[in-house]
Amino acid sequence: MEHTEKTILVTWDFSNVAEYAMQHAIRFAKIIDSKVALLHIVDSDKAVLEVEPQLKIVSEDAEKKYGFKPEYIIS
Repeated sequence: MEHTEKTILVTWDFSNVAEYAMQHAIRFAKIIDSKVALLHIVDSDKAVLEVEPQLKIVSEDAEKKYGFKPEYIIS
């Protein structure tokens, strides 16, 4: 049987609800041995440059708090 890597996608808007969703995704990802990716949608290239450092901080903070570092996707 071929093992395919799974990713849990969490939409991210820097809200408390998104934080809560990430916490649940991380708990579940640990159980099923998968990745977590935070998806943030922007409307311009300038916004990508503004939001990327913030998402990096969120990812690093999650690693400190939960022992799991989510990836992030900006689209």
